[in-house]
Amino acid sequence: MAVAVVAFSAVILSNDVYIYHINNFKGGRSGLSLGFRKTFNNSALEYGFSQAKSVTQYQEMVQQGWHINYIHDIYKNNTPYWLTPFIGPSINYMDVNYDYEFGYGGVIGAKMRLSDRFDFDIRYEHTTNTSRLLAGFIYTYQKKYFWKK
Repeated sequence: MAVAVVAFSAVILSNDVYIYHINNFKGGRSGLSLGFRKTFNNSALEYGFSQAKSVTQYQEMVQQGWHINYIHDIYKNNTPYWLTPFIGPSINYMDVNYDYEFGYGGVIGAKMRLSDRFDFDIRYEHTTNTSRLLAGFIYTYQKKYFWKK
């Protein structure tokens, strides 16, 4: 019940949902990242889950966990309206060699506006647990909260 309440709260309090494809440079893993974003004027708080795996001839390795990023728009006045570069800190809690560990580091990337509610995002995240390139889509499902309409 508590998990359902937390998940439902994330959906209500967020503005965006995102899905990224992951190319992890540590261990050659690839996978998906899914989460929500709470947007502000020039920044966003992101929280979600990711899972990446690598398959070799002998074994399958899976890395999974959750992450929280705070991204801030940079050079906003010097770029076209459809391009938003960003940078920010990142915290994650990942399965590393079958042992969960906290990681910290940063993220840098750019968001490209495709339509009023749909963006393409590409970013590089480097933490003590991860070194990965992510590319995917962000969908804005609520521009105004339902209680403010």
